[in-house]
Amino acid sequence: MKDKAPSANDKYWELVRLPAARTYFFIAASGLGVASLATLLFSSPIAAAVLAIIGICGLVLRWTAMPIVFFISLSYFSLAPLGVPEDFESFNQIPGSYLRVFDLVIVGASLVYLFAQFRLYSILHAGMPFEAKKQFLKATAKPTVRPSGPLPDAELGRFFMRLAIYLVAGQAVWFLLTNLRVDLDRFPPLVWMPAEEYPHEAYGAPMLLGASGSRFALSAGATLAVAFLLRFTLWYWQLNRMSREQGELILLDTGWHETRRELSRQEKWRADALHRAPTLARPAFGLGGLLMMILAPVSFVLLVILAMCCGGMR
Repeated sequence: MKDKAPSANDKYWELVRLPAARTYFFIAASGLGVASLATLLFSSPIAAAVLAIIGICGLVLRWTAMPIVFFISLSYFSLAPLGVPEDFESFNQIPGSYLRVFDLVIVGASLVYLFAQFRLYSILHAGMPFEAKKQFLKATAKPTVRPSGPLPDAELGRFFMRLAIYLVAGQAVWFLLTNLRVDLDRFPPLVWMPAEEYPHEAYGAPMLLGASGSRFALSAGATLAVAFLLRFTLWYWQLNRMSREQGELILLDTGWHETRRELSRQEKWRADALHRAPTLARPAFGLGGLLMMILAPVSFVLLVILAMCCGGMR
């Protein structure tokens, strides 16, 4: 049996009454508190207050847009701690900005908050969104929420294990991005060059991209490569798990899509033939035949008269 969607009366009590919701609520609140405290100590009170308010609105008021707003605000305050974009000194610290204590704490705590916040939404709002559009849904339609029984220990273990893997993988990727540079004169076009070994941009190899250009090229290339690989991997995995009936439907739909013009033309001809049923009666004498019967003799007589007049004038 599945729990019903929360009503408006006990909206706030669901956070502490349901076991799964209560667990993820305290996890998200802990991550939000650590992230706000780290921002207060290492960045600015303004950033800490804004992040705390956004997180409280997402946890208590259940505003579903708050995780996205939290991520955007955290990215902005990492560049402008006081909230005013002045000189963006953080860009000058990029080459050596890997494996820093502040980054590890703030990123880890933010991931804990965001992951737990989305899990909390799946328990209180909807585990999966509606497949149909809103105009086709009934007014009494309720979303399918996740059963709110006690969480198994294995789920919490996988939860924190994923967070640790994402945190370490992110730092490793950022370490490579800040120490690799793109040199188009070489193959492969990659050069291991730490920050202290960067040559001046005006000298050296002309095809050696700058620090920011190398980071952008490597990020874009890695993103495209991963997206391309995942696209074809998931596509092949879907084909491998497809049943015979699903394959027949896809082939039939593809055949209809490729021959739709020819089939449409044939159906139009068939409809026109059915509309004009064949008959053995004599065709009707139309206006074109009548004009030919009248105009042909009259035209001949007029030509004869014109010729006789011309001959008399001579």
